[in-house]
Amino acid sequence: MDQQRFWLLVSLKLSGEATREELLELDDLIQRNSETGLKHAVISGIWNEKAPLPDISHLFKSQVERLRREGELGEESIPSSLELQDFTPVIKRKSRLLYLLTAAASVIVIFFCWKFFLKNKTDMQHEIPLASNIITTQKGSKTTVQLPDGTKVWLNADSRIYYDENFKGDLREIQLEGEAFFEVKKDSSRPFVIHTSIVDIKVLGTTFNVKSYNNEDATETSLICGKVEVSLKSNPEKKIILRPNEKLVVKHGIGNEVIKRTIGDESALLLVKPLRKDPAYKNSLETLWIDNKLVFDSETLEEVCKKLERWYNVKIAIHDEEMKKDTYTAIFDGETLLNVLTALKMADKLDFTIHNNEVSIFAKK
Repeated sequence: MDQQRFWLLVSLKLSGEATREELLELDDLIQRNSETGLKHAVISGIWNEKAPLPDISHLFKSQVERLRREGELGEESIPSSLELQDFTPVIKRKSRLLYLLTAAASVIVIFFCWKFFLKNKTDMQHEIPLASNIITTQKGSKTTVQLPDGTKVWLNADSRIYYDENFKGDLREIQLEGEAFFEVKKDSSRPFVIHTSIVDIKVLGTTFNVKSYNNEDATETSLICGKVEVSLKSNPEKKIILRPNEKLVVKHGIGNEVIKRTIGDESALLLVKPLRKDPAYKNSLETLWIDNKLVFDSETLEEVCKKLERWYNVKIAIHDEEMKKDTYTAIFDGETLLNVLTALKMADKLDFTIHNNEVSIFAKK
């Protein structure tokens, strides 16, 4: 792993300059390397600690001199007469500080100095934006997290949420890519808003599920209890109020189509329909994934394979175009990929092979 790249990504996150791609890259490094995760946790703890830091300007200056002697910093990088109290506002010096963090990647003292300046400079003209947080799951994994306001989120495989620390402001806003189940902490003064690429969902305190994968044909909002207001990105003035045990299905690429609150026309581009429950389970089919139950609800083989890819972290190729539209309905409780594929093989005229993490599906001869 490139240590300089890691420290650069950390510094960008803490300064609030990291892009979404850089946050994802940092999160991937942390998940793949426990030592890296520990370093990140220590630095973040230092950064977020509210207690005042001691005067360590002499350590900073000595470290800069060492870097100069070793040829890693030029004379023009930082004045030799540097004093912490003489720093110009951080907005003007941010790129230079980031350069230092890259050049001295293994030296934690620079983070102390940077934080000391940010907390103690009295003539700052701008506030540093809060660093964005990102929580992500890889294919084949799920996680549960509690947000700063007490809201609980269950994140399904291959999903991610973004949010600002402490939800400061009039709204508690997050961005969702993938699927998540929410138990929102009620706060009538600050609505909770979920942004996806297709819809925005506004709530006060409720329980619901949102599925919005970019590689699927529709975004679904399933309300368990409470009340949610859904607005379309393509038409913000069009708002749909969901009642408990209802699901809104929004086909991707819609315009101003009429909303249908019916179970009849499944081809509608905007459709409100009741949630379905299996007699054997207390929860609706849309939320059984929280209990590690894999559900196919009249889904095409193409849709089934997308779900299997996320669930088991595999690549699946369907070698017969006519098979892609065949539909399946089933519930699997903690089954292996082999068992699931075998059950599909027994139920229909398909066959499969598995090689490492690649699955091939073809018509049974």
